[in-house]
Amino acid sequence: MNKKIVGKVVRISLLVLVIVVIAIQQRKTIDPVIKEDSKKDTSVSSYFSLGDVQRLFDAAAMLKVGEADSSITFVYDSHRELLGQVVCSGPYADSIIGYSGPTPLLIGISNCDTIVGINLLRNTESPGYIRRLEGKDFFKRWNGLSVKDALASNVDAIAGATYSSDAIIQNMRIRLSKYAAVVPEHLPNDWNSFAKLIASFLVLALALLSFFFTIRMKRFRMSLLVSSILVLGFWGGTFISSALLYGWLVNGIPWFSKILLSLLFLLTVALPLLTNKSFYCSFVCPFGACQELAGKISPTKIAINQKVSKILRWIPIIFLGTIALVLLLGISVDLTNVEPFSAFTYQTASAVVLVLAIFFLLVSIFVPKPWCNYFCPTGALLELIRKPGKPLNGYFKRKK
Repeated sequence: MNKKIVGKVVRISLLVLVIVVIAIQQRKTIDPVIKEDSKKDTSVSSYFSLGDVQRLFDAAAMLKVGEADSSITFVYDSHRELLGQVVCSGPYADSIIGYSGPTPLLIGISNCDTIVGINLLRNTESPGYIRRLEGKDFFKRWNGLSVKDALASNVDAIAGATYSSDAIIQNMRIRLSKYAAVVPEHLPNDWNSFAKLIASFLVLALALLSFFFTIRMKRFRMSLLVSSILVLGFWGGTFISSALLYGWLVNGIPWFSKILLSLLFLLTVALPLLTNKSFYCSFVCPFGACQELAGKISPTKIAINQKVSKILRWIPIIFLGTIALVLLLGISVDLTNVEPFSAFTYQTASAVVLVLAIFFLLVSIFVPKPWCNYFCPTGALLELIRKPGKPLNGYFKRKK
């Protein structure tokens, strides 16, 4: 027993060490830096550079921080003619989190006090979500409005990128309120988001009951699977993934601003540590639920040789190790494209993700939960935390 405990402590310690190194390396890669071209008689915020400003004012050549208000940066052309000004949402709205991290904005304002454009600065949001917003001209919805009208405008979030668009809307309100020196009003009651949150907590409660009273709750298994898919998957886009963990690794966990996801993550890590029993993969994961339901279509299953099964179970470990190595090398990748989870937000999912999701759902008709058992890097990470003993000990006896 002591050997098992020691083995788990050693494995988790090594895992934490790797995570810390990755976090340090990635922060060096994505942290905002002042570019060389922003040093021409300017004093630029550490959040943005002259290049970022030029996306809003093409002729921008010089920047100067306001003397009366250092949060305002004035923009000049090469002839020292004033073009307008820019304000950055950081640090005022740094606590506003999108899907996986802050969504800092650079807002261009003309000499007539109208919005000329918005530039999303360096962030860890999924490129797919941002492309979805750009495709809907989301960032242009404030263009041409006065600061006062922009504050009063009621811009709706975009389906398929709800977390990101909600965060950007709040960034705009907070920063423009600061610029206009007015007390920001509370956002209008979003009853859809409130209903979604309540429904998600109910699904999580059902999952917890099923976790602790598995036999008694067996008759509610179908209800759990369906509600996980519909509520957590398609409606809420709430799931643990490599992309989410990467964003939190770099930016920190938004315990209070994303309370549902934070609580889910806490339970996902704590319960397996305390009980050696899988929680998220077995009782919550929407894609795992999809595979389980698909498996009920055909009672006939393909028998996989035990030796082949053991070899296949190395794939998620290798997959996870490859992702860790890429991040350790300081290479930024869109992790939403390596797992099928973002297929639930199908409006923003890439074709690769959709094909990947459909393929594994079809295979799961004849092979029990193939993605979960043989490919999922997130599941592999959770297994490393859960299993007792030496690293990977018992991994190949993983419950299907």
